[in-house]
Amino acid sequence: MKLGTNCALLVIDIQQEDFQNMTPDNLADPTWDCIRSARRVLDVFRARRLPVIHVQEAHRADHVDFGRELDGAEGPHCLEDSPGTDFA
Repeated sequence: MKLGTNCALLVIDIQQEDFQNMTPDNLADPTWDCIRSARRVLDVFRARRLPVIHVQEAHRADHVDFGRELDGAEGPHCLEDSPGTDFA
């Protein structure tokens, strides 16, 4: 991977909740290809001591900041006090 010294990696919403269905029995499933690729890129940036910026989705427990969750398009997720909201 060719990277300049002025590069940074922006990681958005890769959180524990995304991996609730990951088990030792399905680790090879293509569903997880994205996270394997993300991990390889993260490893390269860290090895080269380049900045990695993580952005975390978090919603208030009182649901006041919900959007698509209210119209049924998504269920409640990433509540601020949930362990699933932590970075993966």
